[in-house]
Amino acid sequence: MCQPHPETSPTRTDPLSFSSTNSSGQIGTRSGMLGTQAPGAGNWGNSFGQRTDMDSVPLFEREHRNDSQLVQRLQNELADAKRFVEAQARRQNDLEYVNEDLERRLEQEALDRITLDAQKAEDEKRWQHEKAELQEQIKTWEARFEEETRRRSMTEERLRRAEKELYRMHQKKYDIEKQVRREESEKRKHEAVIVRSLQSDSQRAQQSANGFLDPTVNPKDAKPATVRTRQALSSAMDFLGV
Repeated sequence: MCQPHPETSPTRTDPLSFSSTNSSGQIGTRSGMLGTQAPGAGNWGNSFGQRTDMDSVPLFEREHRNDSQLVQRLQNELADAKRFVEAQARRQNDLEYVNEDLERRLEQEALDRITLDAQKAEDEKRWQHEKAELQEQIKTWEARFEEETRRRSMTEERLRRAEKELYRMHQKKYDIEKQVRREESEKRKHEAVIVRSLQSDSQRAQQSANGFLDPTVNPKDAKPATVRTRQALSSAMDFLGV
């Protein structure tokens, strides 16, 4: 709570202090007031005129006038002090309201700060958990990538080997086919040579047989060796399609 400063607090004047004083003190005070008023007049003529007027007024009436002026002045001071106290009271109330409002705001800010700190801690905890999961996923994917890379390398190596083997097989097949064709060509050439040789041998055998055997002669009358030779030549010619 804000307290007013001592220097700004009003100086209260107790009215009882004036009533408790004796008449001699009042007279002395009033005489002092009169004494202070005399030098405050302008020049000698004015002060002499006032003194002449006051001397013409009876003493009790002068005292009554002075008492009335003193009371009026005290009342004015009291009213001023009252207004000052009321103003200070209003200011104090305003300051108390502002202070209470600031305290409420401060409490709300503290609660919000506590809530934010708790939320921050929870978020950091969740983020750390998610970070750990992501790191595990990264490790898993890296391991899978390495495995896939290794398998790909092995597959590519197998594919290269298969391509080489397939190329060798095709080359071997081509070589075999080429060799077969060459062998068939050589075989046909050799068969043609054999056929020509058999044909020539057959012709010579027929010529020799015709020379030694008479067509009018019965084969049964021929020699067995001659008959076997003729049968062998006939079989060879039938086999070769001659």
